Amino acid sequence: MKTAISIPDPVFEAAEKFAHRIGISRSQLYTKAVEEYLKEFQNQSVTKKLNEIYSTESSRLDRVDHTLQYLSLQKDNKWGHFPIFANAYLPIIHTPGLFPAYC
Repeated sequence: MKTAISIPDPVFEAAEKFAHRIGISRSQLYTKAVEEYLKEFQNQSVTKKLNEIYSTESSRLDRVDHTLQYLSLQKDNKWGHFPIFANAYLPIIHTPGLFPAYC
C-alpha cells in the first residue's frame, strides 16, 4: 500500500543513509521499523497486564511445585549437580525411588 507521511528531515536523511548502507529499500526499512515498534508495544502491553495481575496475586510457587521445577532442571556441570540459585528452596522431597535427593 502506498502512503504519504511527514518525517523530520534529519530522521529521513539518517534513514536513507542507513537503508543504503545495509542494502534495503526505504519501504523495507520503514516496514521493518513499524513492525518492530508494534511488536515492542505488544510486549509492553503483555508486561503491563502481567504486572497488573501480579500486583494483587502472588507469583510465588508453593514448595512442592518449586521442588518439582527445581528437579526438572538440566544438570549443568561435569559433576552432575544442579545449579543453586539465590533464595531458592532446596528440594524437600526425599522419598526413596520417587525423586533422587540432590542436596
